[in-house]
Amino acid sequence: VQNGPTKPTVFTLADSYLLTFMYNYHYFNNGVQPGTIALRHSDGTVYGPWQAQGAVGQGNVPNAYWFVRPSVVLQPGNYTVIDSHPATWSHNSGTQGAGFVRLWGIKQQVTATTSQATAGVWDTSEGVLTFTQSGYGVVGSYSQDNGKIDGVMNGVVLNGYWTETSSGQR
Repeated sequence: VQNGPTKPTVFTLADSYLLTFMYNYHYFNNGVQPGTIALRHSDGTVYGPWQAQGAVGQGNVPNAYWFVRPSVVLQPGNYTVIDSHPATWSHNSGTQGAGFVRLWGIKQQVTATTSQATAGVWDTSEGVLTFTQSGYGVVGSYSQDNGKIDGVMNGVVLNGYWTETSSGQR
């Protein structure tokens, strides 16, 4: 095992997947705390970065596993994994110089209800709400307290988070 991948760490998806968990392996991390992990689609879309948490690896190495739970739908295509600290990201001859990464996800089925567009402008008690949708991903904003919504369509249900400037809640 060596540090510092010598080539990009890439993967290809033929279908849409809800990315539920992923980790990068940092065996010789010299005490570096977990940083961030992101994905870049070949169309330029960046997912993340997500703040990683650490877990003990082989030989009781602290923070050898940098893991995230993104809960984001990835569209078909080619992706590059972006690690915030490539100098401690591990690889070996089996990966041909690419960093160690593992991903878990749930294949998404496209049906009439999951592909329904939510995009539009809505009049709500919190002000005018504007939604935009890309695949299953939905983002929205409204005027009340600089409100933001970020979520994923699951059938006819939007799962996600809302934030407002003064509340600090999510």
